[in-house]
Amino acid sequence: MGFLDRLIRTMALAGLVLLSSCGGGGDVAGLPDQQASPGVTVGQPAPAASTIPAELFFTRAREEECANVRNRLFVIDGKQVFWDRAGSCGDNAYAQRLYGATPEALLCSAYDSIAGPQVRCDDTGARAMFDTILKNLDSPDLGLGSAHKVELLSFQPEHREPVAFTVVAEDAFSGIHDARNVVVRDAAAWASLWAAHSSGRSPAPEMPRVDFSTQVLVAVFAGQGGNGCRQVRIDKVSSGAGKLVVSFEERDLATFAICTQAASSPMAVAAIPRSDAVVEFVNINPVQLGFKELDRSSRSLVAQPKNVVVRDAAGFAALWAEHGGAMPLPQVDFARHMVIGVFLGSRPNGCHSTAIDSVVRANGKVTVARTDTEPGAGVMCTLAIVHPAHIVMVERSEAPVEFTSQIKALK
Repeated sequence: MGFLDRLIRTMALAGLVLLSSCGGGGDVAGLPDQQASPGVTVGQPAPAASTIPAELFFTRAREEECANVRNRLFVIDGKQVFWDRAGSCGDNAYAQRLYGATPEALLCSAYDSIAGPQVRCDDTGARAMFDTILKNLDSPDLGLGSAHKVELLSFQPEHREPVAFTVVAEDAFSGIHDARNVVVRDAAAWASLWAAHSSGRSPAPEMPRVDFSTQVLVAVFAGQGGNGCRQVRIDKVSSGAGKLVVSFEERDLATFAICTQAASSPMAVAAIPRSDAVVEFVNINPVQLGFKELDRSSRSLVAQPKNVVVRDAAGFAALWAEHGGAMPLPQVDFARHMVIGVFLGSRPNGCHSTAIDSVVRANGKVTVARTDTEPGAGVMCTLAIVHPAHIVMVERSEAPVEFTSQIKALK
């Protein structure tokens, strides 16, 4: 019996006992033609709203391994919890679950599997609400409308973990000429910041749309100076200890490119999952490690997502056979170099890709920055199963290697 059914029966029985003790008698047939206690319809507030044990749901959400893209908890009408999570995992890329008042009271679930998308509702009375929510994951009220109260629960992982972010804007010539770091939490503040950034432009660049019910923006403005080859880049966002840390770097590409002589004022803006945590900006000074591409393909034989570091010939031969089958093995001098590979795993269309953007050495470790692309709204993609991969050769280092990623939607 589902959680809501038990709640209905318990409340109805309590109503009968109360009427009997007040002189209503034990003859049920003598009761007025109405329910002794109001019925509870799925999605409607209960007569006495259940207390949601939020920390129990937080614990489950924190322990979920495949939630680096989305990890959100919503309370509906004070008595149900909806959990929406997604990550870069092969056959476990997403899951949505609708609960009663506790994590044990699972009403409905939808999830990715090796057999394809699955939807299940043990409580059939919750199916209509669940279907509505699945169709409106990007809506602040989950498509339930004004008849329901939907609240987003904010929580932070217990340990420092990478946070997936999406680049919203990058520009070498911002109208904001002073160096500043900004956190934007609402549409009005975003409109004001964008107006300052695009001032003096004709026509002004279109302001990117942001859903502030589920996202906040972090922005870095490097200030005016130098030439057109100056660039600022957000490398990593991590979460833990009650705060978010945005790591960024300023680069000068004059060594590699022909630059305009105009003074630049570079900026970068990224969207991250909404949080009320304190945001700390860290300007890192990495040593850029040049790398040589060994292969970049959408037809890798590696069907599961993974990141790989190889420091010996035998390990590289095994990886290359796994990736390319009988393709000729590139020559690598492992006394001076190592091999780094990123594999996106199986994806449903040609709009998906992955690429290593930079390899840097800083703070006693090597950081590999990768960008994964996915289709944006309305983008036409080739319908083919792809296995994107990028493999490079880089200067050898015995330091630990860390991978960071950002997601870009194709337009």
